[in-house]
Amino acid sequence: MNKIFLLSDSHSFSDYIALCLKEDQLDVEASNRFLVIPDESDIAIVNLLNLRKGIEFELKKVLESNVKKVIVLENALSLYLNSKNNIPFSVYTQIVPKNEICERYLEIERQVIESKKQYVIFRISEIYGSSMPRSIINKLLFSRLYELDNSSRDFIYEGDVIQAIEISLRKEVTGMFDIASGRSIQLRQLVELIKQIRNHNGFNIQWRRKRFDIVFNCENFKFYKWQPLIDIEMGLRTLSTLNRRSNYGQL
Repeated sequence: MNKIFLLSDSHSFSDYIALCLKEDQLDVEASNRFLVIPDESDIAIVNLLNLRKGIEFELKKVLESNVKKVIVLENALSLYLNSKNNIPFSVYTQIVPKNEICERYLEIERQVIESKKQYVIFRISEIYGSSMPRSIINKLLFSRLYELDNSSRDFIYEGDVIQAIEISLRKEVTGMFDIASGRSIQLRQLVELIKQIRNHNGFNIQWRRKRFDIVFNCENFKFYKWQPLIDIEMGLRTLSTLNRRSNYGQL
């Protein structure tokens, strides 16, 4: 059984990853603050969904260790929207940075690829679910006052991301992949769906001018028999049900 080390700052999605892998009987050692990577670790999962200061130094320690495989989770929007590239976004596109954020992501990717370790880099679209309380979907589901632009966005349910991570742990996967639903939805349509699911019309949204439409090409990871299992309507209903159960349990 492989020993897995999870490198992350204090991030709710990292806690969710550790919980899911433990429930799946995978041996996980999680750390919210990187000190020394255990010598016996075989695999490192590196959460870059928040690109915090100092992560490059910590990643360097991982790449210098005896770890055999590195799985990197990146915020695809943070990377792509800080580039000079036009949509649709794809890992097949040569990214041209326009600022330091994009340059940092690309440099991290370069170091991981050139480390000569087996690597998997996941560029992930907007994750939503119980582990992502600050996601735009959670805010729309559980609050009624918001300011939005009417963009089209690509949302991926947290469980589908975990499924991709678990495939990368079990199979001989190497490469860079977009993890997304591959199906965008306009935020106005999203609001209408939430109205139906929550059975209320109490939104007070200030709509701004549309800025961009997010489109992902996520076909390349489907080669490994992965595909999103939770569509946006099912994800919204699941999240709404989990929230009601949680509130009921607190009564």
